[in-house]
Amino acid sequence: MHNIANRVIQGLQQRGSLSALQSPSETLSGHQITSTITTLGKRLDACGLVPGDRVLLINDGDIYFPIFYLVLALKKIVVVPCTTDKENRFGFRYLIDRTQPKYAIAATSIADELGNDESVHDILPDCPLQFIRLSVEHQDMSAQLAALDVAALMFTSGTTGVPKGVLVTHQNLLTTLEKNIAFQALSSATIELNALPLTHSFGLGQLNATLAAGGMGILLPGLANLGRVLKTARQAHVTNFPTTPAGLGILTDRYAKQFQQSFDHLQVIMVNSAPLPPRLAEKIMTLLPKTRLLVYYGLTEASRSTFAELSGADRDYLSSVGKPLGNTVVAIAEDSKEILIRGDNVSPGYFQDCTTPLLLHAENTLKTGDKGEIFAGGRLVVSGRLTDELNVGGYKIDPLEVERLTVAIAGIQQACLTVVTSEHHGISELVLLMSAPAEVAEQTVRQQLSTAIEQYKMPHHILQVAAIPSGLNGKINRMQSQQMARDLLT
Repeated sequence: MHNIANRVIQGLQQRGSLSALQSPSETLSGHQITSTITTLGKRLDACGLVPGDRVLLINDGDIYFPIFYLVLALKKIVVVPCTTDKENRFGFRYLIDRTQPKYAIAATSIADELGNDESVHDILPDCPLQFIRLSVEHQDMSAQLAALDVAALMFTSGTTGVPKGVLVTHQNLLTTLEKNIAFQALSSATIELNALPLTHSFGLGQLNATLAAGGMGILLPGLANLGRVLKTARQAHVTNFPTTPAGLGILTDRYAKQFQQSFDHLQVIMVNSAPLPPRLAEKIMTLLPKTRLLVYYGLTEASRSTFAELSGADRDYLSSVGKPLGNTVVAIAEDSKEILIRGDNVSPGYFQDCTTPLLLHAENTLKTGDKGEIFAGGRLVVSGRLTDELNVGGYKIDPLEVERLTVAIAGIQQACLTVVTSEHHGISELVLLMSAPAEVAEQTVRQQLSTAIEQYKMPHHILQVAAIPSGLNGKINRMQSQQMARDLLT
């Protein structure tokens, strides 16, 4: 069977003695990484793990995350990526209960919480991560996961409910990897600045493709330290920058000139996790006219389903997420307008826990929960999400429509439309949260929205906030946003 690790290791071997991975504290060549993978593989052989067993990889994405990911994948062990955020209610203790891993790999501070002197072991000299044997019950789920060739259990962020455990196979990963390489023209000349969380499919998939192409990945822990991001981009002559609309909004609104100067070698910007507002796309293309601006569409369950190159496109095309590549087929359900996806990039289904049968997609077709339309030339436009529809006064309202129109207003970076029901009189009201670096008059927003939406979609309250709650992947957290709106109106 195919194995994602073998494909990436080929690229690392091609990289040879050149730097392949770099973090603020360390740089490793292709040869150093492959040698480390060999050493760690021998350590794993003595642990009694079999294909389909789970190992929790607790790390937000420093230089060791992709290395351990590759070692585990090479041995057909199922990786469960997990954030180090202890405040996350769906953190490592939650995932241990759901997936029953035999081991965890984590930094010393977390290892001390999960194990004891006998169960915690150093892995490599000078490596900040440790290997922890977990004292948890182990149900017989490994054989089923191995039979499906599952490489990872990727848990969604749980922004609208309980996280789903997506079964991601080696075939899924290889399919998306090759699409990434082809569409972005990744090569040994690629120098990627990756500040995305590697516990999500966007950041990890992007890095794996770059390494498999023989390129170099520079890992930074998010965009919080913008000075370091800009300095790194400038000094390293970065050619590729995967990011989110929220990240681009911060960089271009507050640091447009510095962004333009620091990324002057940039060949590709790849955007995902949320819709890219046309106004922001136009601004980026003005600042970096020689840079290819790319977007893709695909949930964790079907990553990289469509691709679009926005550079040089007319404005009507800027709202599109492009067309499918390879054997991916995108269709629209007649009645609900739901987007349906089939192809080798589609996950076989979901993992609930070790005592519940796997939930597999009927006819290998993913019902995305997103609504959309297919226009001339086969280009897809995502118009909303079925589960996000708001019901107010008997009207069904798609928040994405209002949010897109709001972020098209000059100065507004993010928007979230939610509904709050009064505890006293039981009346539901629409609340629009918006964030902007400077004050934006409510009347300005109302005037511009009134020309584009029906009256029943007009928010009852428009509130400007410092930031709208979002997850590590940049997507709006609608549960937290609704609570924020409720608190502000109390």
